[in-house]
Formats: sequence, C-alpha cells, structure tokens
Amino acid sequence: MHLKIGIITFLTIIAIPSTAYAQDDANGIAKYIKKGDLAPFSGMLLDDRAAITNKVRFETIEKLHANEIEHTKALLNAEHTAALAVLQVKLDRETQLHTLDIEFLEKENKFLRDNYDPPGFWSSWKSGIIVGASATVIILLASSYSIEKLHMLSHQ
Repeated sequence: MHLKIGIITFLTIIAIPSTAYAQDDANGIAKYIKKGDLAPFSGMLLDDRAAITNKVRFETIEKLHANEIEHTKALLNAEHTAALAVLQVKLDRETQLHTLDIEFLEKENKFLRDNYDPPGFWSSWKSGIIVGASATVIILLASSYSIEKLHMLSHQ
C-alpha cells in the first residue's frame, strides 16, 4: 500500500507535465502557482531541495517495500520448509509402522505355512461327498431296520 502511495506521489510531483523546478529558498518548500502567476501554467514548482527530497522519499519507500517483500518471502519459505519437515517426519513414521506391520504379517504367514499341515483326506471336496453319501446310506439302513422291527412287533 505504501508503495502505491509513494508511486502516486512521485508521479504527481515529478512526472506530470505541468511540474517545473523553481528555486525559492533554502528550506526546500514546494510552491503552488496558478495560471497568470509568474509561470504561464497551473501546477507545482519545486526547488532543487524539494525535488531531491521527493526523489529520495520515493527511492526509500521503494527500498523499504523491496526489503519487506524479501522478508515476507523468507518468512513464508521458512514456514513452508517447517511444514514440509513435519510432513516428512509423519511420512517416515507411518512408513516405519507399515514396514513393521508387513514384516510381522510375513513372519506370521511363514509360521502358518511351516506349521500348519492340513489333513490330506479331509482337505478335498470329494471326501465331503463320500462322507455325506455314507451318512445318508447309514441313516436309510437304520431307519429301514427300525421300520421292519416295528412292523414285526405290531404283527405278533
């Protein structure tokens, strides 16, 4: 904001075509004149001291704003660097935890493969069909035997 005001002030005082230099006194005072005064135009006359003072003010404001911009850039850069460092620490921690989880699961998987031996007969689906069919035959035989016994008892 100060830079804009400085630029506008500089342009108003220095760059407008109606501005002219005039020596008044040693205090560096800017004098306003109107058309019909000693100068044939309306505008502002500056003596050397006032012109130099305005130029120095503009350059000083320009340097201050440049320094402020660099300072702000450095602060933002430091903040972003710190935020990146925090994120990197979190990423490293999560990576380490997941690596430990993977190692544990791999060890558990190896242990189960090495120590678990499924029985050969019971592991196939064919054995399930054989067991089911056998159980059905046994149940049918037992029920027919029971029915025959009941029939014989009832005829006696």
